[in-house]
Amino acid sequence: MGKVLGIISFKKGSGKTTTAAYLSAALRVLNRKVVSVDLGGGLSEKLGVSEGVVEVEGISWWHQEHLGAEADYVIVDLPYHSISDEILSQLDSVIIPVEARRGGLQHFNSTLLTLQEHEDLLIEGILLSQADAHNDFAAQMGKDLEEYFPDFIFKSVISRNFYLSKEAFNVLDVRKQGWHSGFVEFLALANELIEHEH
Repeated sequence: MGKVLGIISFKKGSGKTTTAAYLSAALRVLNRKVVSVDLGGGLSEKLGVSEGVVEVEGISWWHQEHLGAEADYVIVDLPYHSISDEILSQLDSVIIPVEARRGGLQHFNSTLLTLQEHEDLLIEGILLSQADAHNDFAAQMGKDLEEYFPDFIFKSVISRNFYLSKEAFNVLDVRKQGWHSGFVEFLALANELIEHEH
């Protein structure tokens, strides 16, 4: 099994499920084998699929009981109400999306405190999400995160984007309709992950 990567945040609406969905799709476009694990139902809903095993364009959307599947990456969507020691112990590392709004850092701190109890769990990176290019606060927040966590902050920033806010998407749509700006940002994030493989 490849790297088991959890997407975790105690902030509802931080872009966690969107990150799990689009990062999975972006890694697949970059020829990585991906398994996505939905622990709360939100990821399946986002992808427009029913529970169980569904394969779309080579991506296997699986659920908790199928964590043992072979893949380069196992992306686990971790709803804040489902986080447990047992689940965290199955992860190799985590990505923490931080919403670029006031209050985003408060929930980020709560997430960090929880992760400190698991010394073997690595932080893959901190992802600034839902950033508004017209808002100086988002830019300042990015600078603050980079100052305090220079070795963990991703260079990629996920902007607030109409396409990413859609309730459901289909990987086939991405292939047929082209790459919208939100998906391009996730491709950049996927490239960063791949660079860390070496």
